[in-house]
Amino acid sequence: MIIGGNDSSVCEAADLGLDFTLFQLPARVTQTQIARCTTTLLFDFTHLSSLMEFGRAIGRLRPVTAVVSFWERGLLPAARLAAALGVSGNPIAPVANSRDKLRFREVTADLCPVEFAALADADAAVHFLRKVGAPIVIKPRCGSGSRGVTFADNEESARRGHAAAVAAGAGPVLGERYVAGPEFSVETLTLSGAHTVLGITRKTTTGPPNFVELGHEFPASVEPALGAALRAMTTALLDRLGHRHGPAHTELRATDDGPFLLETQTRFGGDQIWEMVKLTTGISSARETIAHLAGVAVQPDKAAARAAAIGFFAHEDCRVDRVEGIEAAATLPGIVRVSCALRTGQQLGPLSCSADRQGYVLAIGDSADCARERVRAAMSGIRVEAR
Repeated sequence: MIIGGNDSSVCEAADLGLDFTLFQLPARVTQTQIARCTTTLLFDFTHLSSLMEFGRAIGRLRPVTAVVSFWERGLLPAARLAAALGVSGNPIAPVANSRDKLRFREVTADLCPVEFAALADADAAVHFLRKVGAPIVIKPRCGSGSRGVTFADNEESARRGHAAAVAAGAGPVLGERYVAGPEFSVETLTLSGAHTVLGITRKTTTGPPNFVELGHEFPASVEPALGAALRAMTTALLDRLGHRHGPAHTELRATDDGPFLLETQTRFGGDQIWEMVKLTTGISSARETIAHLAGVAVQPDKAAARAAAIGFFAHEDCRVDRVEGIEAAATLPGIVRVSCALRTGQQLGPLSCSADRQGYVLAIGDSADCARERVRAAMSGIRVEAR
């Protein structure tokens, strides 16, 4: 069973020749998914009683080997259903403890010490800022894509940050001391509790106050000592959480005191990071996970390049008057894809989270520098007139 997600994981399972059922939200189903699944059930799988009822019904029709998900909202339902059916899947604890950022800090308090607190209201946010000193970061306890994340360096911004986290609609609010440093993510694949580091991603963000990601490079060229420390911290974290099956995407900062854990998710990295991993290693985390749980042998693809990079269109607070050069940019050397949602007449608001970006350019090359330069060249060739 696959819970939620996009076409890619469905196609990976179908290409392995497996019979599988997809549980999907009605608004997210595609014709590709319906065509390639053995069975497709459309309902709100985040509703626990419905999930269990349909899961057990499918189990009575045919044997269930495993339950997986590679999508944010499907991770915990998949773990719960696997446990209820007594079949293979990632355990509930690592998923729940990574999804809830407060629980994550509690579980990793000795592994990565930092001041943190649950913030019941805006006054609590101000009190926390006074207690630990500015700046702090305020975020929803459950969320992704930089939604509701705010850098607060004074009492007014702490109040605004709490309101933004509440407005993100992802439950209670967490505050933690801000730790500065370059940002990376470590991409891993875990099979039966054995962790393999697939590589390290270097990130570029807007920085304070929202830290929206503007680009990635994979695999990042980092100093050997830093790379070893990032890898060691990540595998120690996954052991601490009890992560058993599937990819993980762990975000960290490099500081003078060593790697600082930002968060982890028991899924592959979004922003096409999963694709960058596949392009440069030949490994599909979804395919490897599904094949392992199903007991099917699989070989990695041949890597398309040594490195990949991605840059995002991130215009804000403007009206788009003209967009030219998308088609020409897509034909430049090393460009894998140009996905641009900018349109004439479009009115853009502030860039407050990943969903506010307007697409991306993905490129490959012989090195991270080469791939990054190809992204830059393509994006500079796309002319956007805005006011």
